[in-house]
Amino acid sequence: MRIRKANRDDSARCADVHILARQQMIYLPKTNAAGAHRWMQEIVFTQQNVWVAEVNHLIVGYASFAGGFLTNLYIHPDHQRRGIGSALLAQVKAYAPEGFKLWTFQQNEDAVRFYERHGFRSLKVTDGKDNMERVPDRLMAWQPTA
Repeated sequence: MRIRKANRDDSARCADVHILARQQMIYLPKTNAAGAHRWMQEIVFTQQNVWVAEVNHLIVGYASFAGGFLTNLYIHPDHQRRGIGSALLAQVKAYAPEGFKLWTFQQNEDAVRFYERHGFRSLKVTDGKDNMERVPDRLMAWQPTA
């Protein structure tokens, strides 16, 4: 596995990973593929820092960061639970060593446990009325230990 800074040519594969990973989250509304590709190319890849994880030269995960927030961390379903998410998260921690926040869905218990194992703590939970999915979510934060 290799973690590297993403380039513009990676946006389509990252969108595919995003779509496939979210399909596993049955509590979420269906993702519009064309919209996801456009969002990835026009927003994520132009306004955020993006890293990808490659296995055998194939992108299998990505993380993005902007404004003090981990905005995305998605791993292809066939490559989950192999340390790829941890490696991407370590890259983001190295980029933002002062700490950062993230939002995750409350029903994504695996993600909540993953982030807690990596030193994040919950700051608040919401009813989801303020996110575009309208699904209850959780704000979490990581601060380096002194």
